[in-house]
Amino acid sequence: MRLICYLLISLFATTLADQPDWEPCAPLKFGVFRATASVSKSKIVVVGGAGSTGAALNVIQVYDVETNQWTISQRRLANGLFEHGQTTLADGRVLITGGKTGFITDRKTIEKSAEAYLYNAGTDTLEQIDPMPQAPGYVTAHTLPDGRAIVIGGKYALIYNPADRAWLKPIKLKYHRRDHASAVLTDGRVMVAAGSGRKSVEVINPADGTVNMPAARLPFQLDDLKMTALADGGAWILGGQQTLNGDTTERTWLIYPDDRPMAEGPALGIKRGVSDHCVATIKHLTIVAGGESERGRQDEELATARILDTRSKQIWKLPDLPLAHDDAAAVSIGKSVYILGGYRLESAFGGIVHLPSAAAEVWRLTLPDEKLR
Repeated sequence: MRLICYLLISLFATTLADQPDWEPCAPLKFGVFRATASVSKSKIVVVGGAGSTGAALNVIQVYDVETNQWTISQRRLANGLFEHGQTTLADGRVLITGGKTGFITDRKTIEKSAEAYLYNAGTDTLEQIDPMPQAPGYVTAHTLPDGRAIVIGGKYALIYNPADRAWLKPIKLKYHRRDHASAVLTDGRVMVAAGSGRKSVEVINPADGTVNMPAARLPFQLDDLKMTALADGGAWILGGQQTLNGDTTERTWLIYPDDRPMAEGPALGIKRGVSDHCVATIKHLTIVAGGESERGRQDEELATARILDTRSKQIWKLPDLPLAHDDAAAVSIGKSVYILGGYRLESAFGGIVHLPSAAAEVWRLTLPDEKLR
């Protein structure tokens, strides 16, 4: 079966050979990895992240897609943040929540954050709002169809209502979640999958605050995975890292919020697997790019890119990124996907030493109209 998947990917790759390629955009002012990014109208807002020294940054970088220029906000977070949550509300403001602060390279200095902010890219204003009821560290965040936002991490899902400027009563999850994935399904419910030490799936109903667990389970504990919503109401889990041995996987799974059995999807065609990759969606197409492969605790940063059709559940190979980008951020605007920053090791002293580097490069790929129909 795996061989068939490789052959299919190779076949589809030939049909995309004359299709879009990555093109450079103006670089970030500060190179960052494990930052988050959101779109606010015609601007991309990149918040925090870690720099090459490993220190969490408190800067907000704003990119104008019309002028191809970056500016640094005059506003600063109270503390540097990485692995935080970020989502754009209906009015264009960006909600920034949770995460960690300190030096990413020194676990003794890392502190979990309960901070929450609203940033307005149009007026360059930053407002610190009521903190979250808990400090979960790593979180995922989404804007719901009803305009509220949901932040998921630790033992709870937290809903922020911008109309009331308030956090609602926390929704208790069945299991503690860290380094998990989540996605808003087509019916407005939110699926949360796996995470460090977990292979289970939970479905949150933000309308009534209930949580249920589908029968489906992943075959092993999986973290640093990604997920995208399927057009038929389910979710597609993409790659990740096995918690027990650190090995990455190229496997994908199709999971639904009811009692249908989990189905294995086509492989990503990355032989050593992938984790810490970035994902962005345009209509029914999801682009997966960058990340790392790991075998036997040996890492390799990746430049690979794939495009997935959430209707047909097929995967095609895209041209590789010009440079490897691990722990990068990704967003989509219109027909274009942007890959921003990331982490890689740079050779020094004739290749004897490899030094960590926070990338500043930004790449854009624009899909043709025929692929979006």
